[in-house]
Amino acid sequence: IIVMAIVSFIVNSKVDGVWRGNTASNIANEAMFVEAEDGTIYFNRDGLFKMTPDGEVQRLTDYIVSSLCIDEQYLYYSYYNDTGKLYRMNLETQEHEKISDIACGSLNLVDGVLYHSSQYLDSQKGIYKTYQQEDGTFTTEQITIDHAGNLIYYNDRLFFINNADFNRVYSMKLDGSDRQAPVGRGTSMFTIENGWIYYCNKNGMYKCKPDGSAQVQLVDLRVSDMNVTEDYIYYSYYSASQTDANQQFYRVDLDGKNREMISSDSAIGICTAGDYIYFQNGY
Repeated sequence: IIVMAIVSFIVNSKVDGVWRGNTASNIANEAMFVEAEDGTIYFNRDGLFKMTPDGEVQRLTDYIVSSLCIDEQYLYYSYYNDTGKLYRMNLETQEHEKISDIACGSLNLVDGVLYHSSQYLDSQKGIYKTYQQEDGTFTTEQITIDHAGNLIYYNDRLFFINNADFNRVYSMKLDGSDRQAPVGRGTSMFTIENGWIYYCNKNGMYKCKPDGSAQVQLVDLRVSDMNVTEDYIYYSYYSASQTDANQQFYRVDLDGKNREMISSDSAIGICTAGDYIYFQNGY
């Protein structure tokens, strides 16, 4: 039973056979939710919580975190009360410890290595990796100095929005070499699911292969937030300054067809966990 539970947990945490500690779409949405073996862990302005499948909520901490990432033993996150530095919490004892002095975001866990970007301090801007040494200590190494957001690991490469190049999506090998820019300017966010890059800008939503080929437009409405699941794309556009824009919450099939309004609320931070889609009302 224990083996089956662990296997089920790992399989449910994978997309395209890659275990990132969270889904790519959740990571792109600040990873407010993550699916644990025995429930859903999430954060809000009041702390960190776990919700069991029957709806029972347990408070794990009262400190503020973001960018959740998980494995069988630890929950990793950016600790807001310590300028966003990288911490982890033991899921059994609920003890937490700092493992890097870098203010982090977009946590991707790959073979025991955390790949993350620094989005808060200009003096630390760049893409990093953090890993544990044999003596138990942690080492953080800078891979590039890019002003990067929306970092996602896929197929032995790191994809990110390069804020210094008109928000173009870049990709590179894990050591920072072989830099490419497969997707055009003005990307507000992107995710990688089912072997496709899904990205959005002021002109709508698109998908293409990771090398930029086979590009097709899926949605012609403005899109700022989205989450791609196995069956649907959930998306919305939020702007406090453009109240005349269509800012309702929609879903479409993966080919962009059969649009359906989910809610009239403007959805931001769209995440999935278990059988639910979670979002915040932009207003």
